[in-house]
Amino acid sequence: MRDYPVTRFLRIGAFMANEFDELIGAVKGGSRLISLSGLTSIAAKAQVLTRLGAETGKRFAVVADTNYDIDLWTDDLEFWENYPVATAPGSDF
Repeated sequence: MRDYPVTRFLRIGAFMANEFDELIGAVKGGSRLISLSGLTSIAAKAQVLTRLGAETGKRFAVVADTNYDIDLWTDDLEFWENYPVATAPGSDF
């Protein structure tokens, strides 16, 4: 197992533990779509998504409204993942 920055994760507080367990259950149960809409920043969502991937062994695709948002996601995911994140070209309408 490689050294993930997951060891840098802050402990998930009691206010979020049940929701995180529900996300783990949904992903392990085969859900193809999850929502992180309750979190307010992309940085927080990226941290939770990275931890969710570490807990479940799954990889995720992130869909965003704009290239700017994808750039923010990419930066935050690369911080938590500690390796480059692949992105697909898109266009802003």
